[in-house]
Amino acid sequence: MTLTDYCVICFVILEFSHFYLVCFDMEKDAVTVIDNMDVTGSPIKLVNDDDFFKKTTPFKVKDVFKKHLKLVNHPKFLSFEAAMSKRLDFEWATVGNSVVVGCSLCVIFES
Repeated sequence: MTLTDYCVICFVILEFSHFYLVCFDMEKDAVTVIDNMDVTGSPIKLVNDDDFFKKTTPFKVKDVFKKHLKLVNHPKFLSFEAAMSKRLDFEWATVGNSVVVGCSLCVIFES
């Protein structure tokens, strides 16, 4: 299989002892951060900057993935150039609970 065979490509990230996903929807040209914690309590922030080292991890992952798409001449390279990273908000988001995150990721992948 090649990247063109996939609809969604997800990267599991462990940062600050916290798991979350950075997902690339190849059909909708969207970048989504999936984190079970409420945005106010999560250590994961979305900060973009022209300086790679000032970006937060979700934007760094996006930059590296875009470079890979360009390297392999993937037809979606230009689409992800302009795509903004967004955070997926859940009604059931947790606050201060890093233990439940593994279970949350399993539930997300099952649905």
